[in-house]
Amino acid sequence: MTRMTEPPVRYLPGRPAVGLAATTVVTAGLVALLALGATLLSVRDLDPLGLLAVAVLGGSAQTARRAWVRLRTARRVRDQVPARLLRQRWHGDPTAAGADEYRALRPIGMARSDVVRRTEDLLRPLTDIPSVRIFRGVQVGGATRPAGAGDGAGRPRILAAFAVTAGRLVLVVEPVAWPPGRYLMDATGQLRCDGRFIGQSAGPLVSGVAALRDRLPRTHRVRALVVVHPIADGAVSLPVPTKEVAWTLARDLPTTMRTELARHPRTVSRHTVATLAVDG
Repeated sequence: MTRMTEPPVRYLPGRPAVGLAATTVVTAGLVALLALGATLLSVRDLDPLGLLAVAVLGGSAQTARRAWVRLRTARRVRDQVPARLLRQRWHGDPTAAGADEYRALRPIGMARSDVVRRTEDLLRPLTDIPSVRIFRGVQVGGATRPAGAGDGAGRPRILAAFAVTAGRLVLVVEPVAWPPGRYLMDATGQLRCDGRFIGQSAGPLVSGVAALRDRLPRTHRVRALVVVHPIADGAVSLPVPTKEVAWTLARDLPTTMRTELARHPRTVSRHTVATLAVDG
């Protein structure tokens, strides 16, 4: 009986991408040198051929520069992330995700550690998708906890409890526990329930998504997902999603995330692992 084997997971950027970038650098560089030579020969009277050489020189030099940046970045990230780290499915300290109570988005009527644990239980089955990697206690940049945060003052601020990735997709997951009501988010990120401000804001989460987008290549997609655990019976109406933040009830989380993650079942981004595992 023949045993079926699943296709291996690919880690990006791979050797073909590095080779293509190197080839592009060499080719564009040679074209730029030829164009420079043609430009120098026609420097006295720029006929149409000379003008074409100037245009080719500028374009090929830009292409060579961009390819060199891609090549250098690809080599650096391949050296930075060992194979052991790429194969690891869970990253980060399990206690870090639930330890920070000083949050702009936070549970009501339930300890953050309990909300984080419940959310992790919902995320765990997603690892049956080969490309999925889950990071706990996501940190980005140099933001720190405020001076009044007790023993945690001055330590790196946690952007979100989790980040779940597959391919070039990054979903930043932040859980909360809220009572029933109709929730709205205004233009500044402040949240209201049935028209009353609840003292919480999605602003820092939105800023964190922007910072994470800046640290990853443009080919990557980053979005936050706020998971709402209702603390009582009753209807919960969630805010309208934006380009940065979407909202879901806890019961819908597995289906919502699986739909997104399953589109990238066989690729893992070295850039994502380097940013989230090294920083986090």
